[in-house]
Amino acid sequence: MITKRIKKELLLAVIFFYILGSISIVYANGSLGVVLVDDISGPYKVEVKSYAQKLPQGTAHFSIYVFDTTKNENLENLNVTYTAISPSGKSLEPFIGYIEDPIPSLVIQDVNISYDSDILLDEVGIWKLKIDIDGPLGKTTVNTQVEIVSMIINWGLISGILTIILLVLPMFIIWIRSINKGG
Repeated sequence: MITKRIKKELLLAVIFFYILGSISIVYANGSLGVVLVDDISGPYKVEVKSYAQKLPQGTAHFSIYVFDTTKNENLENLNVTYTAISPSGKSLEPFIGYIEDPIPSLVIQDVNISYDSDILLDEVGIWKLKIDIDGPLGKTTVNTQVEIVSMIINWGLISGILTIILLVLPMFIIWIRSINKGG
C-alpha cells in the first residue's frame, strides 16, 4: 500500500516537473523569431523581427536590430522611427522605436539592443512599413511590408492549455483525496 502510494506520488512529481521544465519565456504576442528583413541599408545591417510572417489584425510588435556593417557591432543611441501605411493608403503617425530593457534576472547571455514598436494595424491586407534610422554613421531608410490577416483562433495554444489542464486536474484530485483520507 505504501509502495503503491509512493509510486503514485513519484509519478505525479515527475509529470509536474516535466510540465514545469517545458515552460519557457513567452512574449505577449509570441516569440519574436520571424525575420521580416535582414538587409544592409547604407552603413547599417538591419534586421526587423516580428512574431509571424502573417500577423493577426490588432497591435503588432516589431523589433529592429541595427549593426555597424564594418565592425558587426550592435548599435545603440539611434533614432529609429516607424511609419505604417495601410492597404487603403492611410499613413499612420510615425512611431518612435523604444529600447526594450531585458529583465536582468532572466538574461543568461549578452542581449543585442533592439528598437521596438507596438503598432495598431487594424486593416486586413498588405501594410507597408518605412523605418528611418538616424545614427552616428548616417541616415538610412528600410522599407518592408507585412500581411495582416483577420483574427484567427490559435488551436495550438488552446490544445496546449487543455493538455495542461487534463494533466494537472487528475493530480489535483488525487492530492485532495489523499488529504481527505488523512495521509
